[in-house]
Amino acid sequence: MNPYMKSSAASSLALNNRVAAPNKRKSGSFGERKKSTNGSFGVPKATKKQSGNTIRKGISQINIAPSKLIMWSLILGLLGFIYITHVFTTQQLLQEVSQVQRELERVQIIHEDRSLTHDRLTGPAEVFSRARALGYQDSGPADHIIIMGD
Repeated sequence: MNPYMKSSAASSLALNNRVAAPNKRKSGSFGERKKSTNGSFGVPKATKKQSGNTIRKGISQINIAPSKLIMWSLILGLLGFIYITHVFTTQQLLQEVSQVQRELERVQIIHEDRSLTHDRLTGPAEVFSRARALGYQDSGPADHIIIMGD
C-alpha cells in the first residue's frame, strides 16, 4: 500500500515534505554536480603529491619563456612564408610549362605541314611533271638486263 494514500493527514504531511524541499535530490542521482576540493563545480584539476604537498597542474600554469615563444612564432612564420612562396612559384612554373607545351604543339603542327609540302614537292609525280615541262622525255622501262659479276 502507498504511504501517501493512508489518510488525508498523512497525505498532506507527505505533500508538505515534497513541497518544502523541491530541489533536494538523492545522492548519486543522474546529472548531479559535486563540489570539488577547491570550492568550484566541475572536473577537479590533476593533482600530484610530492612529500606531503599538493601541486596543482593546469593549462593556466604552463611556463614558457617569452624568448622561446617569440622564437617558435618566428620559425612558424618563416615556414609559412616559405610554403606560400613555394605555392606561388609552383603555380608560376606550371603556367610557364603549359605555355611551352602550347608552343611545342604549334611548332609541331607547322613542321608537319612543311614536311608534307616538302614531300609533295620532291615526290616522283612532281619530279616527272617538272622534267616534262623542261623538255625531258620519259625513258620508260629499261630494255637492257644488267648482269653483275661475270
